Amino acid sequence: MQAMGIPLSSFQLAGSVVLFLIGLKMIFGELHHAGDASAPEADHDPAVFPLAIPSIAGSGTMLTVVLLTDHTHHSIVDQIETVVEIAVVLLLTLGVLFAAQIVVHLVGRSGVSVIGRVMGLVLASLAVHNAVLAMQALHLVPRT
Repeated sequence: MQAMGIPLSSFQLAGSVVLFLIGLKMIFGELHHAGDASAPEADHDPAVFPLAIPSIAGSGTMLTVVLLTDHTHHSIVDQIETVVEIAVVLLLTLGVLFAAQIVVHLVGRSGVSVIGRVMGLVLASLAVHNAVLAMQALHLVPRT
């Protein structure tokens, strides 16, 4: 990114916007109009598709890895710690994915919807916080 003259804070801000949009999508869900070709079919269950995979290794994950392994701000020990933490989170995520059917059975589809919306709000809040930090680093807003 240095070769292109793009500061890391700009990358952080762009990633925050993408993360915020993902959070909004989680909160409000997919909106489809009648007759829309992208609307799900009546007998088609969208839960069959691996929706979690792009979120696990998507833009937010890449942004996190880039920010937390920046050698100009973090020592090699910090970077190794980050790699270990990412591995632990991925293992926990694997456990959650394996337990998903049990959770759906316990809380029901309505409970899953509520949990998804609350997590979307948490994700949107995290994105806004990250965007504010990026804007402060870019001197677009004053530090508090």
